[in-house]
Amino acid sequence: MPPKKRKSQDTEILTQKDVNNTVTEFSPIAGTQWFMFKPNASSSREQENYSPLPSPTKTPKPPPNYYADTRAESTPIDISSDSDSNTDSDQETHVSPTPVDDVDEATPEIVSRPAKKRKSRVPVGDKDGNAESPEPRAKKRKSKAAAPVDDDPDALDMSFCLEVETPSPPVLTVRKSNVKPVPPKTTTLGPFEIKSDIQHPQFIRIIAKACQTTRESLVLASMEWKFDRPNTSRRRPLTDEVGLRVAIKALADRRKDYAFTVFMAPPQATTQDLPWLDRAGDSGPLNFEYTLDELTTPGNSVISVRQQIAGIDNASNPFFEELKEKYPIDNHPSFPGKRIFHNDTGYFHLDDVKLRVWAVAIAKGTADVNRCPVSSHFRKEQTIRPPAPPAAPPIAPALPQAPLVPATGSDATLQLLLQAITGSAHIPYGLHPHHAYHPHQYALPPPPPFAALAPGPAPAAATAEPPSIELPRRVSLEEYCERYQIAAEDRRVLGELGYEPGDSGLTGLEKEVWDGVKALPLAKNRILRQHASFVKDVVAGLWN
Repeated sequence: MPPKKRKSQDTEILTQKDVNNTVTEFSPIAGTQWFMFKPNASSSREQENYSPLPSPTKTPKPPPNYYADTRAESTPIDISSDSDSNTDSDQETHVSPTPVDDVDEATPEIVSRPAKKRKSRVPVGDKDGNAESPEPRAKKRKSKAAAPVDDDPDALDMSFCLEVETPSPPVLTVRKSNVKPVPPKTTTLGPFEIKSDIQHPQFIRIIAKACQTTRESLVLASMEWKFDRPNTSRRRPLTDEVGLRVAIKALADRRKDYAFTVFMAPPQATTQDLPWLDRAGDSGPLNFEYTLDELTTPGNSVISVRQQIAGIDNASNPFFEELKEKYPIDNHPSFPGKRIFHNDTGYFHLDDVKLRVWAVAIAKGTADVNRCPVSSHFRKEQTIRPPAPPAAPPIAPALPQAPLVPATGSDATLQLLLQAITGSAHIPYGLHPHHAYHPHQYALPPPPPFAALAPGPAPAAATAEPPSIELPRRVSLEEYCERYQIAAEDRRVLGELGYEPGDSGLTGLEKEVWDGVKALPLAKNRILRQHASFVKDVVAGLWN
């Protein structure tokens, strides 16, 4: 009777009874132990767990449930030689019994053919012989880092950058037209990541830490925000909790691109200890170079032209005085009372603004006292024309006097014409009738007398002194000389003349007076120019 076979999914496996019947067909050898070969064993230790096999004469112990594939008709057993139990399942394996003293040489040697390696889908039992149900092996996947668990799973990840805008100081300029505002200096910080459920105090703390300052030092009233895209989107206020909630809601409605930018003024200076500056390498608060306090200082928003000129670098003052000496007042006869500079472009009136611009250019090395700088103050549009000379008064023509003409025969004809014109027989004075045969020589009547034109009134004397200027305060001679850097010799002349700053009588002194104090001609001109400059400064309010 052929051995019963039990069918599996892919292969047929011999039962334990069939194995025992196969073993009993061999003749027993005294002292020989039988070992069961397990083709799927991965190590010699596992192979030993399935040995020894029962003797043919003894009742076999129940081996494990399943063995090798049925395609291997016989288990490869080699009893002719000793070998280790470590075998490879992919090659032909020999399991030898324990060596004994007496071995029958006639014992047949059984060697099985190597079987092809196949993956068995048969469930494998455990050491106790309990079968396990077949389960498909799950594919191994690479372990990933566990994602952080958020408090609110519906919160969106958002990001923003912080731009601290430092307003530029006022521009010192004279002409207010065509002046473009200077863009503010921007300091970019970030980016920073936040959640859509962030609270306003936490948001403010992030900004304060980025600026390395305290929350109390932030200018919350200046905070604004806008979308990153499009770049032309307008700014919206972000001054309180409501502004933050509106900003987050507007970002969440976009469904993508949760990025925005926060703008604010530079924070105020702080002297408090910052809790996050605990390391040796941390620096103090950021320096934004121009704080809000400096912008709100009275007088910085509106600066007059005179104040701008007075605030320019003192390095140009020596060149300013040199230009005044080079181009004094009344240096051109066509422009009385003015400082004139003339070049190929035309005539320029050198007021204080042009002199200061020229002096600054000399200090920078871009001009000299004979060459004006390239500036808008010295363009063709700034030139002036000399005034036209006054027209001479018209002269009344003199009446011609009739020459003395001797009387001739034509006098009678002249008398008749005069009578016809006057319509009467009266003969004008000086014309008497006479006959042609008695010629007489008569002179023409003399012209009627005319009153001589009375001459016009004589012009007022030009020697009247101009009135003295009213000073806002009393200015001593020492302060005057120190302010305008008057030389010692000129100071002596002013002292002997008894000059007080603002006294207009200085300009009307005669030459003999100047000679009496031994004032040189050039010194006299310097003193008069400095007096005129002092009067202009008083009018401009520089001595208030």
